[in-house]
Amino acid sequence: MENTAQSSKAIEYYKERTEKLQLEKEALEAKLKWYEEQFRLSQQQRFGSSSEKTNPDQLSLFNEAEDTADSTIEEP
Repeated sequence: MENTAQSSKAIEYYKERTEKLQLEKEALEAKLKWYEEQFRLSQQQRFGSSSEKTNPDQLSLFNEAEDTADSTIEEP
């Protein structure tokens, strides 16, 4: 009789331990997914294509110096 009581306690202990480890495993998996997503985002930000778009007005800034240089040249 005493042996079955010890067996029941052992079984209960291992069931609780299994549940605790299962919860810990799930928390660690969620944390791992978060870290993987952060890594993916940082890689995309570092090596991904740029989202900068060329504005046509910006290109005229480079032509401004040429236009100014052309207008200051005196014709003979």
